[in-house]
Amino acid sequence: MLDNGVLWTEQEESFLKANYKTMTHKEMSQHMNRTVEAVRHRCKFLGLAKSPHWTATETAFLASNIHNMSQSAIAKKLGRSLASVQKRALRQGLCNPKADIWTEEDNAFITANQLSMTSTEIAEKLGRTVGAVKLQAHKLRWSAINNEGQKDLVTPT
Repeated sequence: MLDNGVLWTEQEESFLKANYKTMTHKEMSQHMNRTVEAVRHRCKFLGLAKSPHWTATETAFLASNIHNMSQSAIAKKLGRSLASVQKRALRQGLCNPKADIWTEEDNAFITANQLSMTSTEIAEKLGRTVGAVKLQAHKLRWSAINNEGQKDLVTPT
């Protein structure tokens, strides 16, 4: 019950157990008048993980569905974040073949919604990473400029 010289009370530990899923370490630390690191360390000591480990069943579900479901649909089915599913697929050597192919529908969706939706919202809708959506949006803008007869930015020699 000792953390850096300050004892943890049962009440504090109960607070951590009751709130670790809904509050950030920072929020809990402010409420408890403890440092963020102390709260993080105590949560780890108590086995209070924000992201539970993947079970064999979840990993098997991911492996068997990666090619016929979007990553966002898999995330929803498993009750996990899209980022968690993407990281697990990468670590397991699984690859969604759709991830490298941008369809005309994907491109049209990005073009139609890039001013009204955030990159995160578009990524979730398309089952892609935010980085992939931003890169594709950038490519689409340059493609549109080039198709309109404007020159690429080229350094004169």
